[in-house]
Amino acid sequence: MKIHRFNLIASAIICVVVSLLTVRALRQLWIIPVSFIGALAVMFLVSWFGIAVVSLTINFKKTYDAPSKFYSKFFNMAYDYLYTLAGARVEVSGLELVPDDRPFIIVSNHRSNFDNMIESNVLKKYPIAYISKPANFKIPMGRRFMKRCCYLSISRESPLQALKTVNQAIDLIKSGVTSIGIYPEGHRSKSREMGEFKLGYIRIAANAGCPIVVSTITGTEKIHKRFPFRTTKVHFSILGVVEPEEIQSSKPKELSDKIRNMMEENLIEQGEIKDDARTLQFCIG
Repeated sequence: MKIHRFNLIASAIICVVVSLLTVRALRQLWIIPVSFIGALAVMFLVSWFGIAVVSLTINFKKTYDAPSKFYSKFFNMAYDYLYTLAGARVEVSGLELVPDDRPFIIVSNHRSNFDNMIESNVLKKYPIAYISKPANFKIPMGRRFMKRCCYLSISRESPLQALKTVNQAIDLIKSGVTSIGIYPEGHRSKSREMGEFKLGYIRIAANAGCPIVVSTITGTEKIHKRFPFRTTKVHFSILGVVEPEEIQSSKPKELSDKIRNMMEENLIEQGEIKDDARTLQFCIG
């Protein structure tokens, strides 16, 4: 059961019990909504306390060779709880395209910190370790789950450290223990248009011999603006899969441009970016 649903049910039960024990007259009906809101607040605190306690059972200094099924499931439950509380309502398409029989690299545009939370939880049946910036490994509680789920830190300043991360990603895929999630832009876009793609994900896929799952995510950049009074519709779309044979036979830049075009065409269809912005960019390039 999802955490937010459990909290709602538990709060409703507490509210009913409190109301039956205390409400004796019409003037006491205010107790019902107050007890429900109070119970929700308590359950919220209990939930995060539980998440914190579980995170402390993870040894952050240890290096793990494979993600834990238990902690991955728990991490995705926390992801789901967080973005649901923030008001995200997720619609998914193309899920049937994701390979069931082998690890893969999943790539997507990047607009918000909610992106990988939503993608990871939607794809929770597939273990996915994301490549992330070092700052994210300083997040309380989250950093421990990231470490246990084999998330990888990549430095933009150190080519040697970045190469080490690339090799670790290749090894994880080759060992068959997890797929890898990458945002080819390397950072969140401050506008709806995508930035330049780095080619590291192509090299990882080529050396690991795995397919690349191409996807887009839209709407996540609006979540913090609409919280807490409005919900936000998020679309997560799986567009297609680039097979290892095509990766091996293609030039990295040409293949990356093709993948970027797939994403842009989908974003244009959704009305997220304008076609003339894409045309201008290619003319300049």
